[in-house]
Amino acid sequence: MSSVISRKSFKTNTIINNAWIVTSRIAKGGFGEVFLLRNVHNKSLAAMKVQTGGKPKNMVSELVWEVYVMTAFRHSRHCPRVIAYMENDAVDMIVMELLGPTLYDMQNGLNWNPIPPGLAALIGRQCLAAVRDLHKCCFVHRDIKPANFAFGLGGKRGQVYLIDFGMSRRYRTVDGRLMPRRKKTGFRGTILYASERAHRYEELGTVDDLISLSYVIIEMLIGKLPWCTENNFSKVQQMKSDYSLNDLTSSLGTHMQKFANHISSLKEDDQPNYRKLDKLLTMVTIENGVKTKLHIRVELPGVCIYLKMRVQPSWVQPALNVKDYWLTQEYRKSFCLRAVHSKLR
Repeated sequence: MSSVISRKSFKTNTIINNAWIVTSRIAKGGFGEVFLLRNVHNKSLAAMKVQTGGKPKNMVSELVWEVYVMTAFRHSRHCPRVIAYMENDAVDMIVMELLGPTLYDMQNGLNWNPIPPGLAALIGRQCLAAVRDLHKCCFVHRDIKPANFAFGLGGKRGQVYLIDFGMSRRYRTVDGRLMPRRKKTGFRGTILYASERAHRYEELGTVDDLISLSYVIIEMLIGKLPWCTENNFSKVQQMKSDYSLNDLTSSLGTHMQKFANHISSLKEDDQPNYRKLDKLLTMVTIENGVKTKLHIRVELPGVCIYLKMRVQPSWVQPALNVKDYWLTQEYRKSFCLRAVHSKLR
C-alpha cells in the first residue's frame, strides 16, 4: 500500500491498493470509520474499517488486535471474513466481508417493541453460538450488545455475525490455562448491557459475556430493559442488582427462567454449559410453534432484513480457506507476534 495514503484520503472514488474503490462512508463512531468499497476487478462489495485518532505508540493498534482475534476466530461461521489487512505509518485498515444491518438496527426499526419469542430465541441461539465459538478460541468479547451482532447479506441473510473485537481479551493461554486475573481494570463494555462485575471494574470472563447476552435476549423479549433511560453509571449498577436475571425472566416462561438461572449460578471461572443454554433456547422456539424455520421482514429506512433461520444446531464449523486472505503467512505471523507481545488489554 502506498505510504501517501492517509485517513484524510478516503474520499469517494479513492482507489485503495489498486483493487478497491471507496464508494461511500457507511458508519462513524469512536472506534473509527467504515467505508463501502467496490472491487475494481469483479465489482464485488466489501467494508473497510479505518482506525481514527492516530496510531498508538509502543502497543498494537485496535485494528491489528481485531485482526489477530478474528484470525483465531475465523473457523466460526459467525465470524466475518477478513479480506485484507493494510497499514502504513499513518493509518490501519481492515477490508472485510460486507454485512447487513445489526440487531440494534432491527430493534430500532421496530421502535424497541417486543419481538415474537420464537424469533428472539432463534436469533438468540445464533448469538449464543457466536459467543461460544469466540470463547472456544480463548477470547472474551467484553462488549456484547445488539450493535455488535450483524446479519449477513444475500444467501447469508439468515446468518448472525459477531463483530467489533477491539475490547476483546484473551482469557486463556494457547495451552488452555486461565490467564491471571487482575484485581482492577478500567470499565469495559456498554453501560446498558455490562455485567455488575464490569461496573465494579473487575476482570471479565466468559460469564460476563453471557450475562450481557442475556440482557440482549431479554430486551428482545420485553422491549426495553428497566434501566434503559437511566444515564447514571452507579444508578444503572444498582438497578441491575435490584433486577436480577431471574427477576427479569420471571414472566418469560420456564425455559428462559432456566436459561437465566444457569448463567446466574456460574462463578467467575466456571465453564458455561453452552449445549444446555442452546437447548433451552431451542425449546422456546418449539413451544412457540417454530419447528424448522422462520421468515420475517423488517422494514428499515433504506434497507430490508429478511431472515430465514433454521433451528438445527451447527456445532461443526467450516474452515476458512487461507487463499481468501491477501495476507501472506509470514506477514500474518509478524502481526500476530506483535499482538501477542504487546501490552495486555
